[in-house]
Amino acid sequence: MEFDSSERSFTGEPVKSHTTMDILQRKRCDEHDCVVTHYTMVPDLEEVLKRSNARSNVDLIDARASEDLEQTIEPATMMPHYEKLTWQMNARAADGGEEVRAVSIVTTSDFHYPKRRASGRH
Repeated sequence: MEFDSSERSFTGEPVKSHTTMDILQRKRCDEHDCVVTHYTMVPDLEEVLKRSNARSNVDLIDARASEDLEQTIEPATMMPHYEKLTWQMNARAADGGEEVRAVSIVTTSDFHYPKRRASGRH
């Protein structure tokens, strides 16, 4: 499944993005039937670059970002059992001279939810 959306950036301005969602596999989570899903969200940073360059003396040459989310969820209850989120950002900027600076950030979080009994209660 794929869809487009508009997200609010850290400055509060809208940023268009494209998201892809795939169901990768079925698996057993203790006594529960689960599925592993994968989402990739990629924002369109072209407008963000234009707005930034219009407001500052730094020339942003390019910028890319993405968010990947792998989840193991129980479809019957939509309860998550596991999540791994990876966020990436790369940007290059010039400071008005010939010097180009590059920034690359990658953050990953891994979360295992507490085991649940078959009744659905903790």
